[in-house]
Amino acid sequence: MKKLLTLVILSVLLAFIGCNGTQGPARPQGTANSEKIYVWGYVTSTGDTYVGVGLLPVVPWVTVNQETLDIDNLDGGWVEYEDSILVSPGDSLYLKVDYTIGIATASSRVPGVFEITSHDTSWMVRIPVRSDFTVSWSTSSYADFYLVEFYIDYEYRNTLGEYRSFNFSKDTCVTSTSITFPASQLFPADLVSITYSYGDFDVWAINGPILEPGSEGNVTGDGSGFFLGSSYGGDLDILIEGAKEKARKELSKRELMKKLLEKARKIGPNYEALREALRR
Repeated sequence: MKKLLTLVILSVLLAFIGCNGTQGPARPQGTANSEKIYVWGYVTSTGDTYVGVGLLPVVPWVTVNQETLDIDNLDGGWVEYEDSILVSPGDSLYLKVDYTIGIATASSRVPGVFEITSHDTSWMVRIPVRSDFTVSWSTSSYADFYLVEFYIDYEYRNTLGEYRSFNFSKDTCVTSTSITFPASQLFPADLVSITYSYGDFDVWAINGPILEPGSEGNVTGDGSGFFLGSSYGGDLDILIEGAKEKARKELSKRELMKKLLEKARKIGPNYEALREALRR
């Protein structure tokens, strides 16, 4: 099943409902906080919009392209906004987070349409045993990097005649339009034969600062963090050649983007303070 990039990140039940209108959501007072707020957000090419804000003295008023976003969840020191706005590939994106005593802003752009080119996405892709696996895709205009998610899982018989389980997963950011996973990562040395397997590959084009250690993000003013534009390039269903297909463990859209959120949090300048705020 094709998975589109979505904007729901946590599965906690709605704990707070804000009032959405020309004046923005209600802003209950909180404890003063000398830290800059931390912002994580993105907009997809289909207009799905998510913004999360942490380290807050109050509940902020959040807009993207001057459209006020609805509050989706408030949990401790982290507030989430989810909405849908009208955008097209190439459109500019402007974020504003107003929390009464400060304003944080950021800009991004919606990447262009692109697709996987090295394999037919409508057919199961079979990886020969002990072979490298390479995936290529077309260029997306306005993309600063590409986010790749890859997972392979199988059961095999080893040189001692024992049956073992093996899995390999990788989520990474690349600036090229291809990636190769070497056989040494995909196949253990004691492998003799494979019985059941399944795998999945997904790729997104991202406009914004690359998610890697040392990145300062693109949120400025009275905040820090990341605000990205995203376009989905498709997915591949994968099978090890000669194996039967194993029951699939599909990652939900929520799980896929929660992984990306964790990556952004960990490299954010206020990550440790944010974790502490979420514990309270």
